[in-house]
Amino acid sequence: MGTNKQGEQALVVAYPNSLRHLQQLIMDLETCAKNIGKKTLFGNDKFKPAEQKILETLKSCAIGLALDGYLSQDYGKVSMGQVLATVNTALNEFRLVYGNWPLAFYFWDVWYEQQNSIVNNNIPLKQYDDTKSFVLDPTPVSNNIFYWYESEFGIGNKLTKLFLYSHEIQRTDSPSLGYKVLHTHPREQGQSVPSFVSDTEIEKPLVSRGQLESTCPKCGVMCSAQADALSYFSCGKCKHNWWQRL
Repeated sequence: MGTNKQGEQALVVAYPNSLRHLQQLIMDLETCAKNIGKKTLFGNDKFKPAEQKILETLKSCAIGLALDGYLSQDYGKVSMGQVLATVNTALNEFRLVYGNWPLAFYFWDVWYEQQNSIVNNNIPLKQYDDTKSFVLDPTPVSNNIFYWYESEFGIGNKLTKLFLYSHEIQRTDSPSLGYKVLHTHPREQGQSVPSFVSDTEIEKPLVSRGQLESTCPKCGVMCSAQADALSYFSCGKCKHNWWQRL
């Protein structure tokens, strides 16, 4: 994912909680566009599941955008029409930064116009209807399991307690956007250290009202802890616990 680095930093400031979800949406849009008219080896349509993934990611985008102040945090009153319009505004900024994803943005323009027309006419959009609330679970199960998290000082692993400081990693876009692990990291005996960590594996910090939110690396449930320099998480569902640097 080729990017305008200066522009990407501006997006980090503008969309601190929704950035990773909007980035995921761009990837989902690309996948959906490439699966138009395609079928699996068993004859199943590949487009419909890809489009469903877009709808699932839109829900995550809505939660992040609410935390960033672009949508109401009274989740039960957020309509699908509001979500589409707000995401469209955000993607108009993102397309200036992620210029190497033209197919994804072209597909969004076409898909958005079609779905927005349906929503504005109050016709049900898949399982959602603009005449009803676009109901959001404030503590959702994540669509992705994030084993890594981003910190001010580097990236950390929620399962192994491995932490890679900023001077031990380097940004790269090959094989995809993420971090290349440099040989400067001191490897402890028996410790497994990856050579590359993709952005899709890393969770951006979500901070709201003094609480740090992070998905459990085992079950995917969104957990929260006091936002400190070193925060302690204990998952209420699977009981996994971990420490996370802010």
